[in-house]
Amino acid sequence: MSRFVFGEFLLDSTSFTLYRNNEKVAIEPKLFRLLLHFCQHANQVFSREALMASVWEERIVSFAAINRAVSELRKIIEEDPSTPKLLITVSKVGYKFTACVEQAKLPESKEYLAVNHKYIALIVGVMLIVLSCAYWLTFKADKPISTQFVWQDFPVTTKKGISFKPNGNFVSDDIVFLHKETDDDIAQLWLQPADGEAFPLTEDEYYYTFAMIAADNTVFASRFNNLVQRDCEIVKIDRASKEVSFVSSCSRRAVTNLELDPASNKLYFNQREDVNQPFSIVSLQLDTGRKQQVTMANSKGNLRGDYLLSLSPNASKLAVVEYQSNGDGLVKLIEVNKVAQPNYLTGFKSVSSIAWLDHERLVISEKSGLKVLNVKTSEVSDLSTQPYVSQAKTNKRGVVYVYSNNSQNIYNHSVNDNGEIQAITDTRHRTVLPFYASHNNDLVFLSNDSGEWQFYLKPEYGKPHALLFPETIKHINNISWANDGSFIVASVNGLLYKYHFSQTRWQLIQSDINNVHFVDIKDSETLLVSSDDSGDWQLWLVNMRTGKSELLTKFGGYSAQVSADKRYIYLTKYTKSGLYKLDLTTGSEYLVLPDLDITYWNRWHIKNSNLYFVKDKGIEIRSLENVVKKGKWISLDNIVPSSFSITADESWVSVSRVEDSSAEIRLLNKRQ
Repeated sequence: MSRFVFGEFLLDSTSFTLYRNNEKVAIEPKLFRLLLHFCQHANQVFSREALMASVWEERIVSFAAINRAVSELRKIIEEDPSTPKLLITVSKVGYKFTACVEQAKLPESKEYLAVNHKYIALIVGVMLIVLSCAYWLTFKADKPISTQFVWQDFPVTTKKGISFKPNGNFVSDDIVFLHKETDDDIAQLWLQPADGEAFPLTEDEYYYTFAMIAADNTVFASRFNNLVQRDCEIVKIDRASKEVSFVSSCSRRAVTNLELDPASNKLYFNQREDVNQPFSIVSLQLDTGRKQQVTMANSKGNLRGDYLLSLSPNASKLAVVEYQSNGDGLVKLIEVNKVAQPNYLTGFKSVSSIAWLDHERLVISEKSGLKVLNVKTSEVSDLSTQPYVSQAKTNKRGVVYVYSNNSQNIYNHSVNDNGEIQAITDTRHRTVLPFYASHNNDLVFLSNDSGEWQFYLKPEYGKPHALLFPETIKHINNISWANDGSFIVASVNGLLYKYHFSQTRWQLIQSDINNVHFVDIKDSETLLVSSDDSGDWQLWLVNMRTGKSELLTKFGGYSAQVSADKRYIYLTKYTKSGLYKLDLTTGSEYLVLPDLDITYWNRWHIKNSNLYFVKDKGIEIRSLENVVKKGKWISLDNIVPSSFSITADESWVSVSRVEDSSAEIRLLNKRQ
């Protein structure tokens, strides 16, 4: 590891820190590695292919992603990024770092001390303050000493690709985590010892979803048999022999989170009886196989229930996150060995993990970063506010979490056989959920380019502009265009919203049903929506003017679309595979496409007289007159899209493609 000085900057590869005039500069890990590479090879010209091999470690990314990284780095180091002088473009070749770079000496050298004398004085002052506080707390204070920490942040894993869901325990520095090379690979278990290189624990055909380290050097994990059936099981892995043994079955299609009480040899995890039921927390006695229900989930408008959990260091309490219909996660405490009502604390937005920091505090990963919640006072404080952090867990050394960095852009794939691809957006952030209009090729999509998710409209002949949504977008399922293009309707945060283009504003559609999942415009006055307001997922007709609803189906409905002639509704179901057709005149319903997977509820579209659906890393087109007959297949260049859209003239299929995806595990190391 080295330190490099150029101009006003000092780059410290030991601490992964960049300074400018002795002030710390915020820089993303990927940009830091790019700058480090240029410092190590100043005045050398590098092609984009060479940068991909060295900085991106031969992971396949687009040239556009590399160009954006260079552009963002210029914003940090150049006085005028529009006319770069340090990081220049060499025409038809690549990039060259022209700065005069010197390798700085070690911290104890006189030169380094001279540059950082202000920091030394500051450190001495801080030490005196800390010693004074320690003296007061030890000898003067009447209450017990509270644990305060200075947090140091640095990377733990160095594997290329995507490392995620780290976990540890309070007696070990080791970390177990999931890893895959690309988004399309299956996740396997890896172990990062405190004093060695990471190594794989599993190399099989299962997709692992969660793992935790037990005190006896075994690892418990949950996994799917594959990503289509998603049959779930809990297994135990011996770290030394890597032998895998079956422990218990778990809920199908469910990511199962685990906690272990080694003293009682009891395993806690989230479970549901059926895919249309909410999660509860259960315990499994490993000696006898006895299973007991620990929590009772609130099922009203809530299909996730109690989905996250963490066991306190003394195993007396479970911290549980209960999913709310508005997308928030409500934290509650459960006394494990007592019969008592849950102690509800506070809610957080888009919670991805929860873990005990000590006996009194929880660390929670939510939308705005990492939060610390004091369970006695309910006070909430920030641990990290940097973007793209999630999945925080704790071990002996501190807090391990995931820093992710990916960019997605929308591309059009030609329906013709020429294989043509058009780039529709160009951003280093994420653009997703493309929805084309019915009357022309105007496009609405979502992007977090501004830091928050926002709707954008790209006219067929124009540049994108924001359709400013009045609330924070927590989750969105789909958008539907009016046939004449005058308005769109979206299902956002479980509610219905209408955007009328002539009025240029969003309007909440007041309805007497809650927790809306999917929406399609049936006609100028009526919406077709899915909701579990009746207790399970059904289709409803909602009048946009009055908000009154009418139950349409009795046998289930999760996503749906009205045929062009308004005579039929095509629909999927929450608990069954296949695409169904409902005759609105007779009320008859029958299965038309049995092999549409249950997880593909948003991966099909009706356009005019054709059915489009995702199949085998592409899109298949079939005529609605004969759906069982195989039709044309369009390759999507080896990706399986989570959603797609079709242009009005059916000449292009639009998908969101991941161009640059990486995730690394970092550690917030606590020092008293």
